[in-house]
Amino acid sequence: MPNEGVNYKIIPQLYLLLATIIVTVLVWYTIDIFLLAFAGILLAIVIRSVSYFIERFSYLPNYIAVTVVLVTLMLFLVLSKIACLSYHSRKKADYDQF
Repeated sequence: MPNEGVNYKIIPQLYLLLATIIVTVLVWYTIDIFLLAFAGILLAIVIRSVSYFIERFSYLPNYIAVTVVLVTLMLFLVLSKIACLSYHSRKKADYDQF
């Protein structure tokens, strides 16, 4: 009697299917980490390119140009947060009048 149970030719395909499912689930649950790393790389490229532009035309050292870019970016973020809070407080005051 030949093998009446499991067809042994299908076992490698089942292992491949199981591995594919496991990799897909891992990528699905870690996609946020990959996106965060990609965003960090893009932000570093933008900061470096702007600092290179400043370094090239102002003859500042590299570390000072990067510092200028980072301080400017932080100042922009803080001012935009202040403007956003001010806008929303005015909208809330307008809404409370009615």
